[in-house]
Amino acid sequence: MNTGPNVFSGSHMSRLNTHSLSSISSTTSKSSAQDDTEDGVSLRVLVADDELLNRTLLERILTKHGHEVVTAEDGGAALDMAERVKPDVLLLDLSMPTMDGMEVLAIIRSGQRDIPTDMPVIVLTGFDEKDVGAACRGFGVVDVVTKPISLDMLLTVLARVTKRGKD
Repeated sequence: MNTGPNVFSGSHMSRLNTHSLSSISSTTSKSSAQDDTEDGVSLRVLVADDELLNRTLLERILTKHGHEVVTAEDGGAALDMAERVKPDVLLLDLSMPTMDGMEVLAIIRSGQRDIPTDMPVIVLTGFDEKDVGAACRGFGVVDVVTKPISLDMLLTVLARVTKRGKD
């Protein structure tokens, strides 16, 4: 089943795939970035991933779809940024140096930092969902999205966050 273009993969991507970039461009070229968001709602998204390419691609894609994006290169930076910018949702890679995604989740959910304990988190991972899904869901994540990430899947999960905020 094809769920859209695969945007990027793994935690160690060393070169840019120009085919992926052209797929992203053709998939995201609508008349207005605001039209691409669920019901015109823009989210403030914090992307935490140690790979610069992944952060850059996510930032470009989500910005093009009308969302405000800030990024962090590791778990500690993600916690600091979450305190400062109060994102609507965190896209969190599990495999990062210094502090991994599970540690970040534990700190957020424990209330140790000035971050809402119920902040929506979408886990991005190169691990098999069967291996990490239950542990992540134990921390109340919105979803676990495996790499390579499908643009359509990511936008669908973000739409659920938007819908949750309206309930």
